[in-house]
Amino acid sequence: DVRVTHSNGSLGLNGDLNIGKTGIHLSTAQNPEGHGPEFVTSVTASTFHLADFGIYPKTPTTPDTSTKKSSKSKTIQVFSDHPLSFEFLKENEFALKLDIKELVGTDFVLTDLDIDATLEDSMLRINPAKLTYADGAISAESRIDASGSTPEIMLKVAAEDIDVGGVLSHIPMPGLLGGHLNIAADLSSRGSSPRQIASSLTGEVGFAIENGKIKKLADLVGADALDFVTTARKLNEYEKLNCLAIVFEFDNGIATSKAIVADTPKLRTHGMGTINLINETVDIGLHPQAKRRRLAGSSPVQIKGPLSNPSVRKLPLREATELYGTIFLPFVFLPARALGYVWHSMGNDKLEPTPCLLKALGS
Repeated sequence: DVRVTHSNGSLGLNGDLNIGKTGIHLSTAQNPEGHGPEFVTSVTASTFHLADFGIYPKTPTTPDTSTKKSSKSKTIQVFSDHPLSFEFLKENEFALKLDIKELVGTDFVLTDLDIDATLEDSMLRINPAKLTYADGAISAESRIDASGSTPEIMLKVAAEDIDVGGVLSHIPMPGLLGGHLNIAADLSSRGSSPRQIASSLTGEVGFAIENGKIKKLADLVGADALDFVTTARKLNEYEKLNCLAIVFEFDNGIATSKAIVADTPKLRTHGMGTINLINETVDIGLHPQAKRRRLAGSSPVQIKGPLSNPSVRKLPLREATELYGTIFLPFVFLPARALGYVWHSMGNDKLEPTPCLLKALGS
C-alpha cells in the first residue's frame, strides 16, 4: 500500500510493501529547498528475509579437473581495462537511510543494519554502514568522488568475530569451512577502470580467521617433495584451522606482506612476499614448520607467476634463504609497530589478544 503524496510543491511516496515474509516501510520525498540532495528516501523494516529476494547460500562446487591440463598455462587478465560508468553519480542526487532491525538468512540473523548514504555534487558517501551478528560486528565507511576528471575512491572496513559458516555462506569462499573472521581495511585509489583502480591502490588490508576448517592445502605445503603428488590427491579433504592471518600494505598497486601466518594441528607456516596489481603477478614464499618430529623435513614453498594462475613449487633451502631470508626468522622478532594499523585493529577486538595474534607473534 504505497501512496503518492504532494505537499508544499514536492512529490513523494509513502507506504508499506509486503514481499513474502518481508514488510518494508518506504518514505521518499522530493527536496523543495533547491539545495542538497533532490530526493530523501527512508527504508525501514523490522524483519528482512533474504530468501524473499532470491538470495540463498552459495553451494561450494568441485572444480572440473578434466580441463586442468589444457588451462594450466592460460593466463587470464584479472582487472579489465574497460572504463566504468560513473554517469549515475554525476546525474543524480539523493539521500538514503536504510534501517533494518533483523536481516534473516538461511542459518543466521543479523541485527541493527544501518546504512546512511548521500549522493551530492557527484560524490557518493556511505557513512556509516554497520550491523551486528551474535558477538560480532561490521562497520564500513566509503566515498566515491566522481566530480573530477579521474574518480577517487576510499574504503574503510572493520569486522570482528564474523561467523564464516553462517554469514559468509552467501559468499563463495573456496577452501574455507567455518571459523571466525576479523577484517580491517583502510584503502584508497583513483581511476576510471578496474585496472586503473587496482594499479593505484594504496593503504592496508588484513584478515584473520580462527577456529575454522581449511582444505588440506597446509598438508600440501608441508609435504616432502617425494609425497607431493600423493598429498595433492587429498585437497578436497578438510582439516582444523587454528589460525590464518594475512596483512598486506599497498603502495600504488604493489602490495608487500607485513604478516602471513597459518597454524594447523600439524604445521605452523610463516610467509612473506609481494602482489603486483599493475602487472598482475604474485611472488610469495612460505616456510612450513612441522609440529611433530615425524613430519620434519618440510620444504619452503614458492608461489609465483600470473595472479590468475601462479605456479607452486618446492624450493631448495639455499635458494629459499636467498629469496625470502626473513621467513626463517622467529616471528617474535618482528616489531609490532611494523605491522601497522590493520594488525593493531585486529589485535584490539577483545580485552585480550586473539589466539591468532598470539600465534603470529610466536607466543
